[in-house]
Amino acid sequence: REMQTVMNVSDAAICTSGNYRKFYEMDGIKRSHTISPFSGYPVQHGLLSATVHATSASTADALATACMVWGPKDGKQFILDYRNANPFDRVEAYFISDDGEGNWVNWVTPGWQALTAIEIQE
Repeated sequence: REMQTVMNVSDAAICTSGNYRKFYEMDGIKRSHTISPFSGYPVQHGLLSATVHATSASTADALATACMVWGPKDGKQFILDYRNANPFDRVEAYFISDDGEGNWVNWVTPGWQALTAIEIQE
């Protein structure tokens, strides 16, 4: 497995929720372990992973899990709206999605790059 990024965290928390490891296949279709509270069924969208940085672990975990329910499009808007309404939580996010053709698509909030300014030594 490839490392996606390295973070330097101080006085904050980072949590990741994802469907890339915990899933099952039924009738040839990959099913997520994340259950939608709206339908009661596994979510069906391309968001594979949501990583959230916040001032507390409980906030980061709740937001990452909520994004996995919302999916890539609605999850992005949810995070942007949350950031605007709660600036003191210092929320940043990094999503990895499947574009439907097996390609990964990355999305980050505007301040994410400042958190990952670490060179990886090989």
